[in-house]
Amino acid sequence: MMNTAFETLIEKMHRGEASPEEQIELEMTLQKEPALRREAVLLWGVMEGARRAGRAGMKQRLKMLHLHEQRRSRLQKRMRWGLAVVVALFVFALGFQYYYTPHRLFEAHYKPLPTQGLAAHEVPLSPELEEALEAYEQKAYAKAVKEFKEARAAGASAEATQLYEAISYIEMGKPKEAKEILLAFRSENSYYAETARWYLALVFLREYRPQAARRILEELAKGQYYAPVAKELLKTLSE
Repeated sequence: MMNTAFETLIEKMHRGEASPEEQIELEMTLQKEPALRREAVLLWGVMEGARRAGRAGMKQRLKMLHLHEQRRSRLQKRMRWGLAVVVALFVFALGFQYYYTPHRLFEAHYKPLPTQGLAAHEVPLSPELEEALEAYEQKAYAKAVKEFKEARAAGASAEATQLYEAISYIEMGKPKEAKEILLAFRSENSYYAETARWYLALVFLREYRPQAARRILEELAKGQYYAPVAKELLKTLSE
């Protein structure tokens, strides 16, 4: 049975106010407790309905229905079944809001940037940069971050080293460090400029900041390289 503290955490998650630690705690708890996960799904649907129809009025109606449901008369049993059908249809209509949280959208769209084709985007591959990229390809991301910094200090392409360093931080579970690099990223190379914006949008989704991600995706939808996927993600965020 869901307690008040857990319900409060779910409400924070729905509003995008939960900390990374709280997000992890919630995900782990829901994975371990199927019954609690079902209650969370319904609660997310209820909160979305409350947002659209008026939170106070919706909560009051649900409270009244819950009190009626507890009565054991035959009439109340029929009401309970009716409520279950209504809630089920409501959740289906919302597309199971729980499964379309910003963090899950991040997981669905995020892939680390491949290193193949760097030369096609006019990025010179110095020996130092090649060594850093080798560590990146081997998923030795902490080592890669160190070597990207050293390669940049030795005169390697600032664009490539900064971008791959940011993605290495994402892979290491350090979105804050990645975001700092991506926010400051500047490039005359349109491919790398758009790529940095794409990964910044994904970081915002990971941080449960869909509105910040939406603004970037609207820019990318008009761009050259990420327009189709940006439009698809914008459509999902609008549902």
